Amino acid sequence: SWRGMFVPQTWLFRAKSSAQLLLHAKEETKPMLILEADGTPGDGSCVSFFNKSDENYDLDLMEVAQGFCCLARMTRNLNIGNEVKDSRVLRVLLVDQNAKVQSGGGRAKTAGEVINELQLADVTINSKEAIVKSLDRWLKKAHNRIASMEDESSAKGTNIDIFSTKKTVILKTRSNERFKSIKKELSKYGYDVIDKSNVTNHKQTNPTKIPMLVYERTSSETIYMIRNLIDTGVAEPENICALISGHEGLADLSASKLEKVGHICSSEIYHEAFAYVRDQAVNGVDLKLIQSDLDCGKLWLN
Repeated sequence: SWRGMFVPQTWLFRAKSSAQLLLHAKEETKPMLILEADGTPGDGSCVSFFNKSDENYDLDLMEVAQGFCCLARMTRNLNIGNEVKDSRVLRVLLVDQNAKVQSGGGRAKTAGEVINELQLADVTINSKEAIVKSLDRWLKKAHNRIASMEDESSAKGTNIDIFSTKKTVILKTRSNERFKSIKKELSKYGYDVIDKSNVTNHKQTNPTKIPMLVYERTSSETIYMIRNLIDTGVAEPENICALISGHEGLADLSASKLEKVGHICSSEIYHEAFAYVRDQAVNGVDLKLIQSDLDCGKLWLN
């Protein structure tokens, strides 16, 4: 129930307008309420590439839309000091835009299509693309580092490992669904995702020279597995990346003295995305430009 709830002034940002930013006009800010909704699965998954129906999420699109509407209504004609002003409202939605939304007649649409048709949000953060682009960023750095080492080995006349010169990635997970979905998404970026057994059976291949992603059921299991892989010499810390969901996983990673190990943390990535939208909007950047930056992956390119 929304009865009795109100929006306090402390929730409001003082935001510039995009017109002021373009014309370099005198700085004048207006109150803005920024509403952020997380429409991703609440099952603790870090990388959820398997396309699910939006009914399997903690919040479906209609619940998000209702929440936005009720909160926005509370901001109309707020008393700001001695004035009564209409506050601007910015609706930001984090969701897998490829999630399936089924109609009563059996027709399936993507979440992105429904959001655009019904104008359910002003800015949309594609949760899947944010994770994939972050993975691509880490893998590029890992492959470049390994390639430079191979160049040095080649100059010294040392044999080059053919696996390490390709865009090959080892994925260590016990979930067949996770393996298939991550393999499918990363293949779009030119990566060949293989199981660790593929490398183990190739006698001339050194698995420590291939980037490895580790994604077990929980962050604790993931970190335990990484420690085991490093201690047994199967992987080098610089070439291994933990896929974890929450900030507690980052704390565990730090406590385990695995500073050289890379990580992809969904909570961290989503927080950065929300913060980026918030900062840009408050500084008067046009919403279409903010959306364009998100769609092209500007946040995850460097």
